[in-house]
Amino acid sequence: MRVVEPCDAVLCNYEVMQLLDEQAAARARAEEALPLPGARRGASSSISWASEQNAAVISEQVLTYLRNPDYGCAGQTRERIDAFVGAVAAGGFRLTRSEILALVNTQPTSIVEIHLIVDDCEVRLTPEMCERLRQLCVALNPERAQRASMPPTTATASAAGGADVS
Repeated sequence: MRVVEPCDAVLCNYEVMQLLDEQAAARARAEEALPLPGARRGASSSISWASEQNAAVISEQVLTYLRNPDYGCAGQTRERIDAFVGAVAAGGFRLTRSEILALVNTQPTSIVEIHLIVDDCEVRLTPEMCERLRQLCVALNPERAQRASMPPTTATASAAGGADVS
């Protein structure tokens, strides 16, 4: 096998969500252009149609995950991600590309989460740097950070099998 165009970049979850949204819109436009939307065109194209349907289902499941406000990238924007990457680069954190990507994707809200992502964090970063990095991560998606800091409600605790706190 020959590599036609090598890829030397990785995508963050937000970029994957954007790409899948664009593909879903293109599929919808192509489906609307057909004379019988949703109908199979014949035996020769049924395998192709089934493959497209399987890909569409998988894409929709991934989009559902990525759009989840609790652990997805629903509140992120291109501007926030660019500002985060720029601030991390200018802040002297000396993080690797994979660590920055993991921070963008997981959006940690605590120092403990940052220690789990950054290798040798206690050696490479001071406590003050960890706190600055945590603040930058919170700025990446402030709505999610606000939800994460709220105590669970009685209904949420009961639904999760927890004890009633009232």
